[in-house]
Amino acid sequence: MSQASALTSLHIDLYRYWQGRRRDGLLPGRADINPAEIVPLLPHLSLVDIVGGRFRYRLAGTRVVEDTGRELTGAYIGASVQPPEYAAAICAVYEHARTRAVPIFAQGGYRTPAGAVHSVSRLLLPLAADGVNVDMMIVSRVAHYPDPSAVGIDWLGAADGTVEGFVEIGSEAEAAERAAAWEARCIVLRERSRLLTASPADQRFRQALLDPES
Repeated sequence: MSQASALTSLHIDLYRYWQGRRRDGLLPGRADINPAEIVPLLPHLSLVDIVGGRFRYRLAGTRVVEDTGRELTGAYIGASVQPPEYAAAICAVYEHARTRAVPIFAQGGYRTPAGAVHSVSRLLLPLAADGVNVDMMIVSRVAHYPDPSAVGIDWLGAADGTVEGFVEIGSEAEAAERAAAWEARCIVLRERSRLLTASPADQRFRQALLDPES
């Protein structure tokens, strides 16, 4: 299995911390999470409240805000994204984590009007004040942008989102495996994106690297 990068390993570090805060098989609560113990992770994290059956950002880290191009605090998950099918799908991921009370690794992306594809991975970790009934989540978000120039203020509002899949995570090893697989896929997508702007000779060389049978 390939190794996750320092950025993608944020998912693994958060999972390890969350797992360490569990007691007797119960879920940790918000009071069990000490921000001072996970300072390097904070820019990539969000706290999500469950309010009337909906999911609302209580806090969003600086890198999350930068990557999405908008302030998220107080916003509801799925409220400002398109198309409606994506909004429903991303809410369904959070609902699955809530009802199953298990960690979820999800991956998806956004396609801008210019055709740039931005890949996103999330690790959703349930929190429960009573150790059982999920009332909040802590979420790590890692994004990969083949074309950083396409990211600007509120760029997300014009991009079509998609949920490509999500899985329940039962161990740190599973989190690491999923994170590494997602990152490997992003590397392939990045190289294919570069092919579009490369010279014909460079395109043939890079394609040969991507496809051993070519």
